Amino acid sequence: MIRYTSDRQLTLEGFSLPFGGKLNPENRWIKWQKVIPWDEFAIRYYRTLDPHQGRPAKDARLVIGALIIKNLLKNYLYLFSIFLIDAM
Repeated sequence: MIRYTSDRQLTLEGFSLPFGGKLNPENRWIKWQKVIPWDEFAIRYYRTLDPHQGRPAKDARLVIGALIIKNLLKNYLYLFSIFLIDAM
């Protein structure tokens, strides 16, 4: 089962925080929100799923964001390990 939320959902700039603050427009996640082709990735992700069987799919933005974070952490850990090896 597929539930899809379009890229035209609430923008991060329009998101209100409970304490009355605002999100920093220079934050890397705010910047990436504007340049990542969410709808294109969502279409490709949902093509791999059967719309009539199984549990409801996770939202494409959640899956794509998790993959981005995973790869960023992998790169950071790799660079950190090189730093440690050079420091020895």
